[in-house]
Amino acid sequence: MKSNATNYHKRIRDLPCLACNSRTDIVVHHFAGGSDARRGWKGDFLVIPLCTGCHTNNNDAVHEGKRSFYERTGIDPYAEAAANYVRFLDGRYEKEDALKRLVCEEE
Repeated sequence: MKSNATNYHKRIRDLPCLACNSRTDIVVHHFAGGSDARRGWKGDFLVIPLCTGCHTNNNDAVHEGKRSFYERTGIDPYAEAAANYVRFLDGRYEKEDALKRLVCEEE
């Protein structure tokens, strides 16, 4: 799974920032972990592309307040992760089913 995640993250970094549409200095933002990982989510794939400014380098960055950031930008990180999962990894599934596929299963 780790090599799949590494390749997946490279593809995510090729996308524009979801918040400001910048194409420079894109990082992979892991928006879920901790309790989500304990519930069985595939944390390596619960990611979205953000530029460094929107990620950590300004007062409006996601790490300054996730809830307010997502409300202000209109980003639904789970929906974006599902769309990217379908696009890059598993085109056999419809977008609506992608979140189900992101839950850990025996592969």
